[in-house]
This record gives sequence, structure tokens and C-alpha cells, in this order.
Amino acid sequence: MPIASYLAVINLGMKLSITAYKVISIVSFLILSTLQFVLVYNTYKLTDERYFFNERKTMDTAYGKTIINDILFPGGGKVMDKYIYPNMHTLEVLHDQDTAAFNQYKALLVDSIFTMLRANSNMDSVMHMIIQKNGLSEKLEYALHFDLVDISFKKNQYVNIFNYNSPQKSRLSLISGTLQTPSNKNKISTVTVTSPADYTTRVSFSLYADISNRSMVILQRMLPTLVISLFSLFCVVLLFFITFRNWVKQKQLSEMKSDFINSMSHELNTPLAAIIVANKGLQNEQILENKAQVRSLTDVINRQSERLKKLIGQVLDITRSNQVVLQKEPLILQNALQEIISDYRYKITDPSIQMTGVLAEGEDTIEADRFWLTTILVNLIENAIKYNDQPNKVVNILLRRGKKHLYIEVADNGIGIPSNIQSHIFDKFYRAQTNLKTNNGLGLDLGLGLFNVQQAVLAHGWSISVTSKPGQGSTFIVRIPNK
Repeated sequence: MPIASYLAVINLGMKLSITAYKVISIVSFLILSTLQFVLVYNTYKLTDERYFFNERKTMDTAYGKTIINDILFPGGGKVMDKYIYPNMHTLEVLHDQDTAAFNQYKALLVDSIFTMLRANSNMDSVMHMIIQKNGLSEKLEYALHFDLVDISFKKNQYVNIFNYNSPQKSRLSLISGTLQTPSNKNKISTVTVTSPADYTTRVSFSLYADISNRSMVILQRMLPTLVISLFSLFCVVLLFFITFRNWVKQKQLSEMKSDFINSMSHELNTPLAAIIVANKGLQNEQILENKAQVRSLTDVINRQSERLKKLIGQVLDITRSNQVVLQKEPLILQNALQEIISDYRYKITDPSIQMTGVLAEGEDTIEADRFWLTTILVNLIENAIKYNDQPNKVVNILLRRGKKHLYIEVADNGIGIPSNIQSHIFDKFYRAQTNLKTNNGLGLDLGLGLFNVQQAVLAHGWSISVTSKPGQGSTFIVRIPNK
């Protein structure tokens, strides 16, 4: 398998492993959170059911004592008897002869009974006495509701005149109290009063009591449970984050080791290729007869050998510490650039590559490290060729003067750089995804070339920028202060 394909497979595997790790972690966290929620919710329900349990028993007993010989409240039975028994025979006749009239009459009767019961209710004082006597909360609210009113014309044969089993949905059956949310959770008692005789009644009613902020009180009681639950989830998330971060760091270190080995091959390939080409030229008898050409080729070998020597140490330094150590010397920029361009031309064997150099006339002297100046220009040239899918690949190198700066521009007609990744191209090990199937034989894209360029530029106190449009090529501009 080719190295590029091998690295692509490894990269894809790493991406898949990270994605799988994230998915498994998220699913596990959701399962854990769901279990925690179920446990906390069940605890809340249990606490809600047990809340006010002893107080309810106390109120049930106390309320039962106050109505031993009565209905609803002390005196309530007399109000009921006053309306029902005088109308018993009328109800019987209407029930047997006219159902519509019976329904209308019983509705009026029930309404009159409820109205009178509300007017004569002394439940406020009864509840206040129960609360005071038993030391219950003053914040208690209550509601007394009718559930059922039946009448019997014959023994144990009841006829319903009122039936409402959902008092929380209506205020119709409310006799006394201000509690807005009666339910089975806050029901104190349900009392049914009946008598197995002719012309009698069967009455069922319920008493509810609760505090208005029941849910908040329950949550306060559950606060330790909630805090422990949330803290445990936080610890799990924190441990996951620390583990994931350390795993990513270890993975990055492993990738950096692999990339470093490959980057060494990539960086060493440039001067080595120039040396090989120059050496082959020296083996040509026609060239050997031309002393000027021999001298030119030996100069190339000498420069690239020195570069190869420095490269071994410099690549190690920049990979370890991300710092560039400069050995500055006065350089005539035009001459230095011309040497770099000439040396690189020996490496180009593809006839579709056209490289031109247009350098400002004159001599501009700068303080620079020759090795790193070469690294800057060579990497920019290689990127211009590497990311180019045109049948005729054009690379233009321009040196121009400004009022305060000298500008080295490397322009190409390649694939260009999308605006959303232009801010990342100088990041270490950043490798943009492209549709190019080959790298033109110029080595693998390891994400170190432009990083090295930026490090060298910044170390000199220069600056670099890029202008690019996808499909139209890119132009890298190095700004050098003109002193």
C-alpha cells in the first residue's frame, strides 16, 4: 500500500475512533442521567406521598371528633335536613312521573342546599381550632367538597341527586375553604353518612388540606439528594473530560511522532533531490568540459549539503520547542532569492511546471538567516506546485519594493484556499482536505511546511499573509521591513 494511502487509512481510523468514543460517551452519559432522573423522580414521588402523613392522620382524627353527630361541620346536618326531608315526597312523585321535572327540581334543591351550607359554614373556626390544638402549620389551607348526595324512597334503593367525583376540576361542589389543588395526595378524609331506612339520605364528602408551596417544600427536603445526584453527574462529566483530554493528548503525541518521522523525509527530500540532480549533471562528459557549469553544479551541491546538515538539527529544534534559532548575516536579497530559485529549478522534472522570478533591480541588503530564508521560499514554492490541478502549473515569484517594506510574493494558479480555513493553514500539523489525488511527487502533506514558514517569518520580525480564492490560485506575501 502506498504511504499516502496508508496514512489516509490511519487518519480515517483515528477520526472514526474519536467519533465512536464520543458517541459511546454521550450515550453512556444519557443512560446514567436517565437512571439518575428516574431515581430522583421516584424519591420525589415517595417523599410527596409520605409528606404530611402524620399531620393528615392527626387532622383526620380531630376532624372526625368534631362531626361525630353531624355532617360536614357542626350544624351542617340540620341545614341538610331542613331542605331535603320537606321535599322528599315531591321528589318521589316527580321521579315516578316526570323525569325532566325531577332533574330540574333536584338541581334547584341541591343548589339551595349548597348555598345555605356555604352561608352557615363554620369550618374556618373548626380548622383553626384543629391547627392550634395540634400544633400544625399556620400556612395550611383546606377545602371541603361534596362528592355525593343520594336520596332513598325505599330502603337501600338510592336515587342520585348530585354526583361529582373530580372536585379539583370545578368549584361547584366546594362548600368551604381556599385550597386550589385538592387531590388524593392531600386528602385528609372521606366521610359517607347513610341510614338503611325509607326516605333517608346518603351523603359523601371529602376534606383536603395542604400548604400552597408544597412542591418547593418537598424539593427543599430533597435538597441533599439533589445535590449529591448533581455532584455525582458533575464528577462523571469531569472525569470523562479529563480522561478524554488526556487521551487526545496522548493520541496527538503519537501522531506527532509519526508526523515527525514523515516530515523529516519530506524536508530532507528537497536538498537531497537537488544534490542528486547536480551529481548526475557532473557525470555528463559535455558538462565536465565546461568549467563554468561544473563550478555551478558544485556550488549547488555545496549549498544543499550545508542546508541538509542544518536541516537535520533545525527540524529537530522546531519540532521539540517550536522555536527558530537564527544565525543572521547580511544578505543581498536579490542574490539570495536568485540562488534559491536556480537551485529549485534543478529539482523540477515536470514540463508542465512553469516557474518565473521577477526581482526588483538593484541590491537590497537585509539581515537574515540564509537557511530559514531558503526554507520560507522553498515551502511556498512547493505548496504552489503541490496544490495545483491545472494542466500548466504556473508559479510566479516577485520581489518588489514599497515605501517601508520589501515584499516577496509567491503566486500560483492552483486550487486556492477557502476563506474558512485560511486562518488555520499556518497551524502546526494542519492538513486541509482537498480533492487532489496526487501530490505531484513532492512529498506528503504533513502540515508542517507553512507552520515552519510562519515560525521563520516571525523569528525574523517579518509578517506573512495570504490572498486566495478557490479555483483561482493563491498569493503568499512576506513583508520585510526596509531599513
